[in-house]
Amino acid sequence: MLPAFRRHFLEDIPAVEPDDRFKTGQINGDLLIYHVLLTLKPYYAKPYEIVVDLTHAGPSNRFKTDFLSKWFVVFPGFAYENVTAVYIYNCNSWVREYTKYHERLLTGLKGSKRLIFIDPSGKLAEHIEHDQQKLPAATLALEEDLKLFHNALKLAHKDTKVSIKVGSTAVQVTSAERTRVLGQSVFLNDIYYASEIEEICLVDENQFTLTIANQGTPLTFMHQECEAIVQSIIHIRTRWELSQPDSIPQHTKIRPKDVPGTLLNIALLNLGSSDPSLR
Repeated sequence: MLPAFRRHFLEDIPAVEPDDRFKTGQINGDLLIYHVLLTLKPYYAKPYEIVVDLTHAGPSNRFKTDFLSKWFVVFPGFAYENVTAVYIYNCNSWVREYTKYHERLLTGLKGSKRLIFIDPSGKLAEHIEHDQQKLPAATLALEEDLKLFHNALKLAHKDTKVSIKVGSTAVQVTSAERTRVLGQSVFLNDIYYASEIEEICLVDENQFTLTIANQGTPLTFMHQECEAIVQSIIHIRTRWELSQPDSIPQHTKIRPKDVPGTLLNIALLNLGSSDPSLR
């Protein structure tokens, strides 16, 4: 997501909404850097703070290696010197892997006392006055109408303890144990919006799976209240589907096992037809 910058006691800078996220290949990187330089220019000479909202940061809005390195080259040195704090909001598992991959480029940030990760259970208001935060509406909506399920287990090659939060628009999976990001001990908060949930399956009374768009392997969880969690997720997914315009049909993802053998056989035979229309 394109970061939102805030400075105490100075005029507000317009908040960045979800549709304004940086998208790899869709937004000119050099223009983005120029925009940020102009935005920060009035604050270079005085101490200022930055809020980086990483809510839902992922592969589609990553900075490629050459572009990431360019940020450190074009920014004037005194601009870095006057940054008193950089608050990282909603750090997730993908960000952790991204920082590992670019560890060499990000060495200067590792262990910096000016880099402050906001815990999922913590409040940004402890550092920045509420009326100065200006977080996007989509980020704020994540904390509305939450149903909390603690002591869950996320099953993978390494099982991890997590908490599951089902809100009005998304499911949040928050690590119960800290992990290292840029040399700091951090809780991770993975967010999956209702629009991304392709399938939810109750395996048994203590286990369920969650299939997320553009993720190859379903997520598997264990909890004593699996049925309640599944029903809550189905509810927000159904509500999202009903909110979509009738002109946009919602199609269930078709898997190979869903295609009848006869139909598949006909399709394969017609591939060799000399009639282009039939092919």
